[in-house]
Amino acid sequence: MKKFIRTAATNLFYFSGACRISRGFRVLMYHRVNDILKPNDLVVNTVVFREQMEYLKKERYEVLDLKEMLEVLRSGKDNKDLSRKVVITFDDGYRDNYLNAFPVLKELSFPAVIFLTTGMIGTDKRRSRYNHMPVPDMLSWEEAGIMAMQGIEFGAHTVNHPHLSQISVAERRKEIFESREIIRRELNPEIEAFCYPYGDYAEEVKETVKRAGFQCAFTINPGGNIPGCDLFEINRTEISGKDSLFDFQKKLCGAFDGLHKITTTRTLLKKGRSGGYFQHGPDKDGKIHVLFVIWSLGLGGAERVVINLAKGLDKNKFNPIICCLNDKGKFAEELEAVGIKVIDLHKRGAFDLSIIGKLKQVIQKNKIDVVNTHLWGANVWGRIAAFQVGVPVVIATEHNEDTWKSWYHFAIDRWLSGKTNKIIAVSKSVKDFYVKQGISADKISVIHNGIDDLQVLKSKFEIREVKVNDKNIKFDNDDIIVAIIGRLVPQKGHILLFEALEKLNNPKIKTLVVGDGPLFETLFREGGRIIFTGLRKDVPHILNEIVDIVVLPSLREGLPIIALEAMSAGKPIIATSVGGNSEVVVDGVTGLLVPPKNVYALSDAIEKLAGNKELRLQMGENGRKRVVDDFSLEEMIRSTEELYKEFEN
Repeated sequence: MKKFIRTAATNLFYFSGACRISRGFRVLMYHRVNDILKPNDLVVNTVVFREQMEYLKKERYEVLDLKEMLEVLRSGKDNKDLSRKVVITFDDGYRDNYLNAFPVLKELSFPAVIFLTTGMIGTDKRRSRYNHMPVPDMLSWEEAGIMAMQGIEFGAHTVNHPHLSQISVAERRKEIFESREIIRRELNPEIEAFCYPYGDYAEEVKETVKRAGFQCAFTINPGGNIPGCDLFEINRTEISGKDSLFDFQKKLCGAFDGLHKITTTRTLLKKGRSGGYFQHGPDKDGKIHVLFVIWSLGLGGAERVVINLAKGLDKNKFNPIICCLNDKGKFAEELEAVGIKVIDLHKRGAFDLSIIGKLKQVIQKNKIDVVNTHLWGANVWGRIAAFQVGVPVVIATEHNEDTWKSWYHFAIDRWLSGKTNKIIAVSKSVKDFYVKQGISADKISVIHNGIDDLQVLKSKFEIREVKVNDKNIKFDNDDIIVAIIGRLVPQKGHILLFEALEKLNNPKIKTLVVGDGPLFETLFREGGRIIFTGLRKDVPHILNEIVDIVVLPSLREGLPIIALEAMSAGKPIIATSVGGNSEVVVDGVTGLLVPPKNVYALSDAIEKLAGNKELRLQMGENGRKRVVDDFSLEEMIRSTEELYKEFEN
């Protein structure tokens, strides 16, 4: 509906001729011209860029360089011919400006201005999401020099791209003056133009730009430019990768100006005067503030993902904070020990609406830029609070194929998806599940769970024992230890495992039940070959030194962390063929897959591995290699960081 209204309104302006009264010439604002990245507000496809430039040539628009633009603005002559003039600009100094935009501009003999963030020149800002190899993302001085000799002009965009109105006077002066001097030293041109990062300027910022010797400065404010306008508040028209050629034509005529001003005003009200997506992150501490929202930090795959992300994010760029809707949980101290803040809100009951207000206070107090919610309750309350406060970036992570949800749960999911920048699915099966529930596939990105290497040196004497309630339980060398690790909830299928074990007549098979949960009293049994350890913090030790086989008889799964941890420790997996299990376990190679709720198949699989040590060792080695190659913690963190920064303006 919004897209229809937007299109109808701009078409009305265009066809009615109202756009023709829009005064002045347009300064077109681009960032990237790239065929690898998905088109968005900052990325325009090369074919689309060429189509736009050829339209300017065909329609005989006059493309001005900086000197010609300043002459027009200083001339005092305002006439209709201005609407046939344009200036082409690019922000930041991406390498694809040289690789993709420059050849088109050179072929058509068009001048352009590139505003350089000098501290980023020659850096590898991100990696290719296709081959994961480092690729130069920003221009080199050599490439800039080649363009400078062939008609491309360069302006300054500061050294480090800060919000200029939010830093000290000394820092502001350094950012502005040094960027000009660096470009003059490297390229030796007259640097006349400056561009405000994030469109963030105030009177004191403008005065510093003037004192640095610049002749003009560019904003991100929409509209045309006419003689007599403030040379340090030049308007620009943003060109998006989502624009059709007709949209481009309408923007040239000014048909989008009214709508653009409305959306810009709403953005500034929600995100601060700065005009950038991240109003707080790149400010006083230079970091993006990320709030993870989850129920609690107990034993569970989602909880481990949050812990790993919070610990693994680059602390030079991100400031992670954890907010638990309930209590902190037993694993919170792991984060607090390394200086990561964990906040608990002690939610009261399912319909405690005060939780929204508490979350809003946490977001505002900690100046949050990105809210990343995990699991149903946090996904609902966290996104509502983030939307009400106007958090720039809201991301929800779905960890399971949530078949337990009813129609109204999915209705809420669909509604909230419209207020969410992106949804992370931990496996392809989870993405497919939610697409079937009506969530747009474009809204969902798959980022597989990843783990760190769990392999450790085994004890010198390989003594297998586990301490439970102050009692040491020892196992014989020829015992086969089967483990089920996770919360004691129906989803995990503990009952099915117990029934399968009853069908085996092998006294050497012992079972460890690691975890706690609402089914503890129902499942617990004293003595025998099934040992309940309760919640443990030494799961890596248990996997490495005690367990022979890990079983996941789950009824549903997303992408189980415990399967990755077991494989990393070199243990074979027996898992049901549900959800993301089949994306982790390669049947017959790293473990065995069995149909869900099939006790006989589960029993046969346990018997097969229990009776073949060589097969267990081979599957364990295969699994370990698979985790290292395809499910590393480093890759999960890198992909998540890249997703967070995708929305940075």
